[in-house]
Amino acid sequence: MRIKFFGTAAGVPSVGRECTSVMLEVNGDIYLIDTGASVTHKMCDADISVDKIKAVFFTHYHLDHMYGLSDILRVVNKRKECSLPTDYYFTEKGVIDAWKKYFTEAVGKINESLNVFHLYESGVIFNDENIKVTAIPNAHLKKYNRPSYSFIVETDGKRLVFSGDLSQELSKDDFPRIAKEQMLDLFVLEYAHFDIEDMLPHLEESKTKHLVFNHISRPQEKLPLIEALSKSGRFSFSVNAAYDGYEVEL
Repeated sequence: MRIKFFGTAAGVPSVGRECTSVMLEVNGDIYLIDTGASVTHKMCDADISVDKIKAVFFTHYHLDHMYGLSDILRVVNKRKECSLPTDYYFTEKGVIDAWKKYFTEAVGKINESLNVFHLYESGVIFNDENIKVTAIPNAHLKKYNRPSYSFIVETDGKRLVFSGDLSQELSKDDFPRIAKEQMLDLFVLEYAHFDIEDMLPHLEESKTKHLVFNHISRPQEKLPLIEALSKSGRFSFSVNAAYDGYEVEL
């Protein structure tokens, strides 16, 4: 499995960083978690065909996680009818309806035999010959009474967790419990909504082989802190900051 980070910024882009998007490549198939970055542009630069996108999983509805969706829809819309479809997994029906309306007004009718929209809740939301994806609710949007999720991805004996966006200051112990209960091969943790003091107690309890920070706000301030953590020897796992184009092989 190859994990490639197309976008690693938080709510707005920063120098050298676009908004959040992560690619998983397994046996030649492509899966995306969020599409905040200019995904089609990033994929072209990396010589990866957009036609290989099998599924897209959105952690929540915020635009910094969805900016690139319109470009993907436009490219997939032009596929031949005999092509395999791309599946999109959304947290809210209203968001699906809004994207359909926008695309129809701005571009044209969505070919729904090629672009297949799904609504998901917590639990296993996807399971094919390559990966299983399980959605875990988090508290990022709790005060608005809207859904937001972290993802567990399992493939070929490997287990990964993508935190998605969590709550401010990790309130109400909003940290993926599985990261403390089961050994992970990779833990991708956002670093936009809390400070280092908020997360350190949770990291002390985490079980993972590799920790990668993503969705990084105020990078000038936070990247040196991540580097210091990496060099501290405080944890049994490696600690790294993702950047646009960063890759992990598992």
